[in-house]
Amino acid sequence: MKIRTDLKIGRFRQKGHAAIIFVLVAPIMFSLFSIAIDGARMMQNEARLDDALEIASLALAAENNPNDSTADESSEAYKGWVRNKEIATAYITEYMQGMQGTVDPDITKSEVAPENDDDPRYFEYTVEASTTHETIFKDDNTFGDSYDVKSTGAARKYQNQAIDIVFISDFSDTMNDDWTGGTQAKYLDLKDVIEDVTDYVSQYNGLKNLDDSTVGYVGFNSVTQQLADRSSITSDPAGGCTDNPYITGDCTDNPYTVSGYDAGWYATYYVPEPGAQADLCQYNQYINNSASDTVGAIFDVKTTCDEKTIWAGDGASGSDKLFFDENGAYFYDIALTAGDATAPPGDTSRFNAFNNQIAAFYPDWGTSSYEGLIRGAQIAADGDNPRRLLIILSDGMDNYPAITTSLVNAGMCTTITDTLDAQVTSKNYQVSSKIVLIGFDYDVSTNEALVNCVGTDNTYQAQNTGDILAIILKLITEEVGHLIEAGI
Repeated sequence: MKIRTDLKIGRFRQKGHAAIIFVLVAPIMFSLFSIAIDGARMMQNEARLDDALEIASLALAAENNPNDSTADESSEAYKGWVRNKEIATAYITEYMQGMQGTVDPDITKSEVAPENDDDPRYFEYTVEASTTHETIFKDDNTFGDSYDVKSTGAARKYQNQAIDIVFISDFSDTMNDDWTGGTQAKYLDLKDVIEDVTDYVSQYNGLKNLDDSTVGYVGFNSVTQQLADRSSITSDPAGGCTDNPYITGDCTDNPYTVSGYDAGWYATYYVPEPGAQADLCQYNQYINNSASDTVGAIFDVKTTCDEKTIWAGDGASGSDKLFFDENGAYFYDIALTAGDATAPPGDTSRFNAFNNQIAAFYPDWGTSSYEGLIRGAQIAADGDNPRRLLIILSDGMDNYPAITTSLVNAGMCTTITDTLDAQVTSKNYQVSSKIVLIGFDYDVSTNEALVNCVGTDNTYQAQNTGDILAIILKLITEEVGHLIEAGI
């Protein structure tokens, strides 16, 4: 009986041990359960944010927008930054279901020069973001009421295919005007933009294992022009005052006053001191006053020369000029060139000869963009790179918009791109071409004929010189780049 009593006492003494153990173990078990649930969700959200930022960075690199939050809000650089934020935010929001509040991604864009000159340059987009999420077990002190996950994604866009670029530049009289988008006359700002673009292209030319990109130039007013001859003069050129119907005033004056057009449309010019004289051929690309005839002969290089003699000055604003034709502009076509092949890789002097020619040009007369586009297509057809980019740069409407409209309706633009796209390079690459329109100092959307020609996706409105440059560099990289996840 005593033994049984002792057993009863032992059993009595053990009562409550399980409860004590449960009280001691339960918080640990609950914490482990919380870690298993909320920790798994945290890891899942981190992985999803990684994926979102990787995809977002690739999307940004594909569009290759400019990215400057400090720029003027009307500029392409600022608009590009806004667009980049929209893209990144959309991807993050789609991937991160159930996050608290909104996300504000941090986006940076950098242009990186490789350590090895044989490797191509690239743009790199980096996207950083942090998202906040509620925990399931809010009373548990393991994670609190919420937790943050943070990640970074990056992608690069390489330039690794060569391109043939044709600048089709408006050189009508209005290009002489100053504008709010630059610091000088529009044609002078445009020259600077073209030089900046060639500096960019030269960074890639001369690299091993890569073909060289080329640039060409077509100026247009009411016609296009080619250089026939250029010679030095030591006195009043081409017979001087007495043989020039556009000179007014006393022939004994020096400089003589010259009217740019006998109807008085254009600015006053002056007979220069001894310098250079150029003989130019003017060409009308619109043949037989017929849209169908013109479209059918787009790639036929015109040979009927309307010759004129002109003073070839330095192209600087206010420089002296003399001409013997109502079209007082000095510009001419420049065939596609890869620049000076002897220049080291990346040397911006590679295109000095190209830019020095353009530096001497000056504008005058009317506007007929179709003249420049047709001649630009002929020059682009002589290229041998797989990408062809024709860039129309203009500050206003054509003087004869009905002709432009009739040519577009007759298939001018599709004929150009279809013909170029049917070409195959000497290295057996299929050609892909694009025509783009960049309008500045006017509302480009009002130029319906040209917008219909290139398409709204290839029409750009530039507010200033920075916009023009950013758009062109974006177009070049779009045409020749490829994407790669940067591995961050």
